[in-house]
Amino acid sequence: MKKRILILCTGNSCRSQIAEALGKHFASDIFESYSAGTETKPKINQDAVTVKLIFDWYTVGEESGKPLAILAIAKRLTAAGIKAPGANKHTVTHGTHWNAITVSRILSNTAYMGEWQWGNTRMVCGKREKNPTEPVITVKVPAIVSCEQFQLAQENKEYNKRMARRNRRQNYLLT
Repeated sequence: MKKRILILCTGNSCRSQIAEALGKHFASDIFESYSAGTETKPKINQDAVTVKLIFDWYTVGEESGKPLAILAIAKRLTAAGIKAPGANKHTVTHGTHWNAITVSRILSNTAYMGEWQWGNTRMVCGKREKNPTEPVITVKVPAIVSCEQFQLAQENKEYNKRMARRNRRQNYLLT
């Protein structure tokens, strides 16, 4: 399955249509390119609202002020009936089922803080791994969350990873 790329032009000067045409002409075997068009849309993308909600729940928390765990966020999104990424018209039973891996990947994706990266990973034998040989291309995109909130999410993930029960050598009374 080819990757899909959406090209945005905030200046409304047809650059996205030009980039879409160039992508289709020169790299149609690698990815599918789409232009956002020249007209601004008054409707807010619900996926962006969901991403913002995930970051808020993970870094700030809910009404109680206590941040939610990744699994708790996945369960809450599923219970709310919010469509999961990758769900399409062919997905019948799993269209609104969220899992912790999906939430974790959203929290790690730099595109949501305004930096989309190309070339930092590659597929080897069906598995994604870091790509040490190719240069990483970073493109500025509209941010959904602030850099500060993104960094706080990364710090929370690292702390939670270190403090996870599975990583403890022994159970201590005060930990």
